[in-house]
Amino acid sequence: SIYLLLGSGLVLLASVCLIGVVFQGFDRFEEWKSTAAKEELNNNNSQVLSLAFRSVQQRESHLKAIASGKKHSEDLSSGLKYLDRARARYMLASDLLQYNRLSEALQQLNNLEKEYTTLAPQILLKRAEIYQSLKQIDRAKEIWQQILMDYPDSGAIAQAFYQLGFFDPKNWDELVTRYPYSPYAQAIARQRLAKNPDRVDALVLLARYNQEEDTTAIKDRLVLEYSDKLKQEDWESIAFGY
Repeated sequence: SIYLLLGSGLVLLASVCLIGVVFQGFDRFEEWKSTAAKEELNNNNSQVLSLAFRSVQQRESHLKAIASGKKHSEDLSSGLKYLDRARARYMLASDLLQYNRLSEALQQLNNLEKEYTTLAPQILLKRAEIYQSLKQIDRAKEIWQQILMDYPDSGAIAQAFYQLGFFDPKNWDELVTRYPYSPYAQAIARQRLAKNPDRVDALVLLARYNQEEDTTAIKDRLVLEYSDKLKQEDWESIAFGY
């Protein structure tokens, strides 16, 4: 994981395993970047932020002490102590996940979204990921549904729709319609093309939003094979970037 100090808050880019996709960090970075500024407490004396640049092994014992409330500088305000405990639990859970210490990570994340509301959607995503790894799929599905209901404006929505789509394809339709620019929507388009290479809607989505090297080839194919099925806005998307 890569830990960055951004503005007034800690931004964590966690590399987390996800079925068939490797773009999870992008959505989380965008979410954390947009919400970090909401943490209005003074971070200059934050013990957790100072640990971000240490190795996982070096900071584990420190994070555990802060997370348990046993280690804090006396000059910290009560508000910052409370926030630092939440940050420590989140960072510790992220570290534990890297080493597949799922039960320990889950313990740190338990009810953490109530204390660290700035990153509540990401905390829920991590919990769902753990339950998914533990084969407790029903519990993971409940959390993804909770994200859709409680955090409709969060960047975590796209990932929740994506995961739920494995159980109900309507969720993938919703994701593609509402968030076509999301890497998750592009992954769905490629999966659909793998099953049906003639899905024009999937080709158009990739022509508009895809950033991979095959974008030009996709546009060429649309022009040569499906020109009679393209709308004006499709032609505009194809023309842009040629």
